[in-house]
Amino acid sequence: MNLFDETILGAGWAGLLYAQKDLKKGVGKISLIEADRKDDCGGLLKSRIIDGFTFDVGGPHLLFSKDKSILSEIVKLLGENYSLRVRNNFVYYDNQFIPYPFENGIYKLSPERRVKFVRGIV
Repeated sequence: MNLFDETILGAGWAGLLYAQKDLKKGVGKISLIEADRKDDCGGLLKSRIIDGFTFDVGGPHLLFSKDKSILSEIVKLLGENYSLRVRNNFVYYDNQFIPYPFENGIYKLSPERRVKFVRGIV
């Protein structure tokens, strides 16, 4: 029977960074469980090379985090293999532009629309 000191669900950046930090702290055996293929770590932060061209397949919010220590750790791991882009995206909803991601811009909606939006999530 294999026993682990901890089990981490998901091998996206959060799971991988958590595992790395715990290994540095001396945690012995870590089980990392990923729903995607065994060799397909990275979650939404991954690229595919097809016919010599690199395609980012993770969507537009690659490093959307306000935690500067996490961002710093990711950038350090990537070395020079990253590009910084400042976003200024909006969703057109109810005749107005709402900052993207939408859930961070609901303050622009009327109180009634906010309640409707939140109820739709829950």
